[in-house]
Amino acid sequence: MIKAKKEIEELSPYLSPRIIDTKIKLNQNESPFSLPPELIKKIQTSIGKIPLNRYNEGSSKKLRELLGKKFNVSSDQILVGVGIDEILYYIVLTFLNRGDKLVRPIPSFAMYEICSKISGAVDRPVKLDENFELSEDFVNESKDAKIVFICRPNNPTSNSFDKAIIEKVIKNTTGLVCIDEAYAEFANDNCLDFLKYDNVIILRTFSKAYSCAAVRLGYAISNSRVIDRLNRVKLPWNVGVLSQLIGETVLENDGCISSNIKQIKDNRDLLISEMKKYVLVLPSDCNFITFQVENPKLIFEKLMEKGILVRDVSKYEMLGNFLRVSVGTKTENKLFLDSLKNCLGLESKFDGILFDIDGVLINVSQSYREAIKQTVTRMSGRLVSAREIGKIKQKPNSNNDWDVSYALIYNLTDLKSIDRSSPDYQKVKGYFQEIYLKKLRDLEVPLVQSKTLKKLLSSGYKLGIVTSRPRAEALHVLNKFLFGIFDPSNIVALEDCPVEKPNPDPLRLARGRMNCKSVLYVGDTINDKLAARAAKMKFASVTPGLSGDFQISNINEIKKVLE
Repeated sequence: MIKAKKEIEELSPYLSPRIIDTKIKLNQNESPFSLPPELIKKIQTSIGKIPLNRYNEGSSKKLRELLGKKFNVSSDQILVGVGIDEILYYIVLTFLNRGDKLVRPIPSFAMYEICSKISGAVDRPVKLDENFELSEDFVNESKDAKIVFICRPNNPTSNSFDKAIIEKVIKNTTGLVCIDEAYAEFANDNCLDFLKYDNVIILRTFSKAYSCAAVRLGYAISNSRVIDRLNRVKLPWNVGVLSQLIGETVLENDGCISSNIKQIKDNRDLLISEMKKYVLVLPSDCNFITFQVENPKLIFEKLMEKGILVRDVSKYEMLGNFLRVSVGTKTENKLFLDSLKNCLGLESKFDGILFDIDGVLINVSQSYREAIKQTVTRMSGRLVSAREIGKIKQKPNSNNDWDVSYALIYNLTDLKSIDRSSPDYQKVKGYFQEIYLKKLRDLEVPLVQSKTLKKLLSSGYKLGIVTSRPRAEALHVLNKFLFGIFDPSNIVALEDCPVEKPNPDPLRLARGRMNCKSVLYVGDTINDKLAARAAKMKFASVTPGLSGDFQISNINEIKKVLE
């Protein structure tokens, strides 16, 4: 067999989502609404007048004129294609020579990688930062690129990149910046103002906001010189007459579409507010929501069994535990949400709730965290930042702040290996306790209101505590701020169990004391999560970025989550 060129032989094809006959289809970011009946009737009438045996006007002239009027640009600044995908091909065919550099963010739309590879470009994917934002590395890598692809809002992370960073890329690069705005109608702003720069191409589509996914119609807006060059490689009659006609009809009646877009945005915001009670949800400026679960492949299959089709995006860089769901109608969204809760096992009734203290019930940023800082400075002579403390607290076996202080002083990465009986350790512990008890513990303030916990008690939940605080310190702060709420026998402190979290034994001990069968543990660290998993308890995280069976943004709203 004759081989294709090297880039094609090595290329993996774009894998379209499975098209499955299912009750609710929420996997391809389509509009849940069809075109209004009055528009469909107009289209049907117009089709009957078209001589299908004749070639149509090949440049989509009327469609370009309507788009030009909509965006206040000349029609020769617009190119129409079979979706954005075709125009991406035209861009690399027109402007990339073999060996030119193409920069793209990851995770993002998969077609950018395919376009880069088929053109023989030097492909430079740059990871987004921890907040899924374009990084300074992206700006620097783009400086000598021939083409830079940016998707805003970004698929699959659903957020809108900072426009100031995008403008910095535009001003500093020697190449073209292609801004894919397939989801712009669902966001609060757009990048059309960047058309003032000669090196910018804006890409839009009829597939999402305009309910025309099956029509396959997209367009590019740029200066007339760029569009002229793209027209030189554009296939003749690339857009069929039926697609042109539908696009023209929609644009001439786009007031009918506006209400659908508003409804999608309202449905999205309502769905996000409900989902945030159970899972970590990324901010969304799109018509889809990307969310984190413990086992995405299992949850995907369970939803499928219930007739709900979502998109598994866990193969994307940085999204190993994420799924994506399109925003549907109110009815579809409710069915999805109910099914998701069932798949996550959140419909079972808890008879008990266990809390960690620090960072959950009590703000310790000025007490225990400050004690770590001062102890490290006193013992090592160096300053330690809150970020550095936060980083080490993400490690397993970092539950004890004496251990954390010791590890920071002696640059240890394995906290499990610390010898607590050593003289050096005892010296660290002694100084820590001295400054905490004398100066810092009076700076602690509650995160939870007493009435929140009293409502849980009145609803029949048994409440308990699992903490690595010494018992005296735990009782001191609980009596000070939450007096009479926790039965002392349901408090498992440092002395009560020979091991600490992430070992599950302290949680098991507390569950036994409470005489409960189904217990929820509320925590803020990886050690809390690991302990809950090992104890076979559901885990509620109060920390952004730390996934759990429940996600609680405000501890005083815990009852809403449980309901």
